Amino acid sequence: MALSSGALACSDATSPSDPDVRFVVESQPSSPLASASNSTASAAGGPGVVVVIGRAVLPSPCYTLSPRVQRTGQTLDLTVVAQSTVASCFAVVTSQGYTLRVGSLAAGTYHVRMTHEIEGPITLQELVLEMDVRVD
Repeated sequence: MALSSGALACSDATSPSDPDVRFVVESQPSSPLASASNSTASAAGGPGVVVVIGRAVLPSPCYTLSPRVQRTGQTLDLTVVAQSTVASCFAVVTSQGYTLRVGSLAAGTYHVRMTHEIEGPITLQELVLEMDVRVD
């Protein structure tokens, strides 16, 4: 999978209790979508990690995605933020796939909430996933 410039954002852990975050975006948005398409996400746990694979529906192909991760105890509030890259762009609904990996987690069950946020004159938020995930 190729990465576009600026599409990879990593946040290094600053202390042992901070999660290690890795975020990869597909290189190109998908073809225009029918209006019935929805944003999606699925999550799975593994040794010390939670991995979310998702697809955000965007109002145009002129958006970049970045992650926001907040951990409170055994709860992970994850957000993929879409920010416009230009002042104006053709309004053609597309979707962008991504993988978000949150590592450095202790074993246990984590409550995961994934939200897609599209910034603009009116910020839109959509809860796309809420589930418990087991981390080994």
